[in-house]
Amino acid sequence: MISGLRGEQVGLRPLFSAQTQLLIGTIQQIWRYPVKSMAGERLVDCTVGPLGLPGDRGWAIRDEEKSEIKTGTRIPLLMQCASCYLDKPADDTIP
Repeated sequence: MISGLRGEQVGLRPLFSAQTQLLIGTIQQIWRYPVKSMAGERLVDCTVGPLGLPGDRGWAIRDEEKSEIKTGTRIPLLMQCASCYLDKPADDTIP
């Protein structure tokens, strides 16, 4: 039990039962971006795992001399490049 605004005891109960469904939207398209800050690939179907879409932003451009990841704000030409996977990534493997 927790206390309400006036100090009375209030019981907790779920907002929705197991049978209740709430439609909040419809997915029209889903995209995966294999390399951070590059254009991605439109997916026909996919699996969403505990970490999101397998392979989404699984790679990045790294400046070894400065030890930093480069982004589209620092290198705008990156956003004109595209990337895609030849082999479908899974939760435990990113090709």
